[in-house]
Amino acid sequence: MPLARQEQSALKASLEQHHPSSLADAGVYDSYTKVVGLGNGLQLLLIGLFTIMGAVAAPISFGSGTDQALNIFWLLVILLGAHLVSLLIWLASLATQSPRGGGQLQWFSLLLDKVGRALRLPKPVLESFIQLRLRGRTGRWLMGRLVHSCWTGYLLGGLCSALLFLMTHQVQFVWETTLLTQQDFYQVSQWLSVLPSMIGAPMPTLSDIQMSQIGVAEQSDSVRQMWGLWLLSCVLLYGVLVRLLFTALSHVLYRSARQSLWQQLVPSAPKARYQSRILDADNTSATTTPTMTQTAVADAAPAPLPQDSRYFLFEWSKAEPTNIEVTARVEDAASQQAYLQDQASDKVLVLDAENSPDRGSLRFIKQAVPSTHTIYLHGQTFVEAWTQALLERGVDAAQIRHWKDV
Repeated sequence: MPLARQEQSALKASLEQHHPSSLADAGVYDSYTKVVGLGNGLQLLLIGLFTIMGAVAAPISFGSGTDQALNIFWLLVILLGAHLVSLLIWLASLATQSPRGGGQLQWFSLLLDKVGRALRLPKPVLESFIQLRLRGRTGRWLMGRLVHSCWTGYLLGGLCSALLFLMTHQVQFVWETTLLTQQDFYQVSQWLSVLPSMIGAPMPTLSDIQMSQIGVAEQSDSVRQMWGLWLLSCVLLYGVLVRLLFTALSHVLYRSARQSLWQQLVPSAPKARYQSRILDADNTSATTTPTMTQTAVADAAPAPLPQDSRYFLFEWSKAEPTNIEVTARVEDAASQQAYLQDQASDKVLVLDAENSPDRGSLRFIKQAVPSTHTIYLHGQTFVEAWTQALLERGVDAAQIRHWKDV
């Protein structure tokens, strides 16, 4: 599962800040990807367990003894009561928690840490994963998504199990009360039938309420079928659908908070004060005269690139260019060291300008400049940021060229 470019940059920033020595580990990105997969796997495992619990709990709720008589509204409370209470608690927690709170996932972080240690995953990578995905508002909405996903699985498992039970058992739906009247039950059933009626589910009538009162000798098949469909539709709409909506909402807010966190870890470089002008693409020795606010950077189209040079892709995250022969990729400490040891003058370094510059990358490029003929910036997003950073580190403007795709 490839990492998004922004998450790669955020991971670099996190490791540079807390564990700079880990950047030399060639397998740091593979380890982080394993942690991401482990976190997703643990979430799926929890959802699966809740689904099984719901499937087991529903038949127990439908247990009616030898007379096969089920109390309609009591059964509805059993199927949806815990779900509604937990939903109200979660909504109340949104108003009482700190806006930046994410402490609910401490148990998940601890579980992830224990499993990660058992799998011998590097501690710096585990800590970076927790920082990038489980803390602050990010962790808060991830917790919300996980909770609602588990309840969705529980209710969906219970709904399927209840459907199977009703298809294989003939039960009689009844109601009984000491304090309420038939009219009270009728009003409650009408209120609850508002949403089910929109999808075509039958609405119980006053006659159905009368025919379902405990003590009635026999209940017709149509009344039993009506109550069965009514109960299933209530569980679907007031249970499964509600949790699905909150799961989707939490997922959207989680992704938004996650992107915001990554952007904070890797702040955009100040907008470069450079104005590019096109030079002759074949004139690699062209020089420019920098001023206080303007420096020329060459633009190059792929076609006239010299074919007698060796091209090295630095930290590449997209498809390789098709009009050049790539000698190697420079992606880890070993490949960086091999590049620096090669003192030939025909090397061309192609940077992926869709990724923002960071201190680790700039440190390597500064070391590589003496043995590099030309540095190409491939892409558009961070061209100015790369240009500014390279010029600030003493790279000659004539050595920096912008590879424009045409």
